[in-house]
Amino acid sequence: MRLGLYVEAYVLIILVTLRLRASGGRSVFHAAPHPERPTRRYSAAEEERIIEAARRALHLAECTIPIRLSCLQRALVLQQLLGRRGIASRLRIGVRLRGARLDAHAWLEHRGRVLHGSPDHTSQYQPLQATSDTVPFP
Repeated sequence: MRLGLYVEAYVLIILVTLRLRASGGRSVFHAAPHPERPTRRYSAAEEERIIEAARRALHLAECTIPIRLSCLQRALVLQQLLGRRGIASRLRIGVRLRGARLDAHAWLEHRGRVLHGSPDHTSQYQPLQATSDTVPFP
């Protein structure tokens, strides 16, 4: 893995965390354009290599930073890492009812595939309809 990608993930964790805390989470759907369409063309193998490198960089940065990340923070950081490389992704937020409790979960998808977490876990949540195509951009 490139050191630059790790440093970028580390800084994005800090920026996304500060942005979410400052806005109370309201900025999730009210900021920079959401990269749902790719801005660069890669072969399938190259695209997969970039996605895996970004996932590894996020994991390593998360292991070394003294911040416990939520699923939303992880999804937003990974989306920014991929978007900066021209790879499209979609932020999904879902809910489920467990007894009298409403749980929420966020994840990132690329071409219908869950990029972080377990597809078995995300399938337990009913995705909400997107109200906007924007996410916070540090």
